[in-house]
Amino acid sequence: ESPVDGIINGTIEFGHYNSRPIQWYVLDEDTANHRTLLVAKDVLDEKPYNYITDSFTSWEDCTIRSWLNGYDATQNVLGKDYASDNFISTAFTSEEQARIATVQVINDTKNQYGSTGGANTMDKVFLLSVDEVKTYLGSPKGVCAKLNCTIEWWLRTPGSDTHDAVLVSSDGKIN
Repeated sequence: ESPVDGIINGTIEFGHYNSRPIQWYVLDEDTANHRTLLVAKDVLDEKPYNYITDSFTSWEDCTIRSWLNGYDATQNVLGKDYASDNFISTAFTSEEQARIATVQVINDTKNQYGSTGGANTMDKVFLLSVDEVKTYLGSPKGVCAKLNCTIEWWLRTPGSDTHDAVLVSSDGKIN
C-alpha cells in the first residue's frame, strides 16, 4: 500500500533508523497498483556492497541486498544470515513493513560498463540502478538538489569488473 498519494518530488517521513525518522524523497507513484517509489534523502548506513570482493557479485547475491531485506544465509555469496540483524526489521515496525510492497527488481543483463547485472529479484528494499538515478534524479546537480550528497552511496548496477557496484559520489556523479 502506498504510504503517500500525489506528492511526487516531495518528501515524507516513514520509519526510523538510528533513533531518527527517515526522510524519503518521492520518485514515482503507480496509482493503479498503490505503490510509491521512494529513496532515502540521506545515506542511512555505510555497509559494503559485498563482503567478498574477489568474486563475481551481482545484486542477486550481494550481502547488502540480504542485509536490506533480512534474508537468510542462502541469499548471498558470503552465506551470512541477516534474518535477525538487518535494515528492514530495524527501520520499520511490523505495520510499516506490511505497507512495503515486494516488487520485481530488474537487473540489466548487460550494462554500459560491460558487465552483467545478474538475475532479476523480488525485494521490498533495493538500491537504485544507474538508469533509475538518471531517470528520476537526472544530472549530478539534480541528484544533489534532491538528496543530501555528503558521502558516496551504492547503486545496484555492477561496475566494469563485476567485483563491485557503481557509486554515486558526494558531488552527485555516477562512478
